[in-house]
Amino acid sequence: MLNDDFRIYNLLNKPMLPVTLMEKKWEKPSWGMVKINFDATISDKKMSFQMIVRDLDGFVSGGGIIEIDTQVEWAEIKAFKESIMFAINRKFGDVPFETDN
Repeated sequence: MLNDDFRIYNLLNKPMLPVTLMEKKWEKPSWGMVKINFDATISDKKMSFQMIVRDLDGFVSGGGIIEIDTQVEWAEIKAFKESIMFAINRKFGDVPFETDN
């Protein structure tokens, strides 16, 4: 398969473009707040959405995973919407949201 050929090529050869390393560190929310980090992944037209809710000390106070059918273009938006609904249902006040995209 062509996919296997590319995988083998990529394992045997140096990348054509330089690899840029990014260090992304979780930033704490303000005192008295929680922060919701979310992400969406697509596989075979199914979206998986992951979310984690943490306070200033990094204590996890919620989270979840949802799998639904969706188009790739809408995955992050649906993940954001689910995160907002989670915050509303739990009556969180001001909540910063963060994703890796």
